[in-house]
Amino acid sequence: LSNIAAGNKHQIQSLIDGGLVPEVIGRLRVDQFSVNKEAAWVIANICQKGSDDQLRCLIERGVIPNLCWLLDATDVKTLLVALEALEKLLELGRKDQKEGNFVAWYVQEAFAFDKLVGLQTHESDEVYAKAIGILSTCAMNASL
Repeated sequence: LSNIAAGNKHQIQSLIDGGLVPEVIGRLRVDQFSVNKEAAWVIANICQKGSDDQLRCLIERGVIPNLCWLLDATDVKTLLVALEALEKLLELGRKDQKEGNFVAWYVQEAFAFDKLVGLQTHESDEVYAKAIGILSTCAMNASL
């Protein structure tokens, strides 16, 4: 599925139309590393290649709390994939912003702040930088 999600917008839409997206989102929380990892890649690929409407579809189907659950991952690559997906979703929230970034609100509702703060001490500079960026975006939203 991650290869299809890495394709074009029509291929991504076929995943959505086929009802696979809610299944993949649910797999982000399965307590099995290989399943989490594959699901994270599917979601990240959709976030990278999908249209704004396709990203909104992910949000409507509850992707944000499940992505935030992955912020406890011990595998650096899986953690980075989840953070990159959150960054892309926050970009959409910034574009759609009317009264604050609605994606930042969902991140706050997922109780992800403590996890993101904890990632500021992560051994990976990339993880640290992405966590700081997400925290900054969410903090800007809180001040609106």
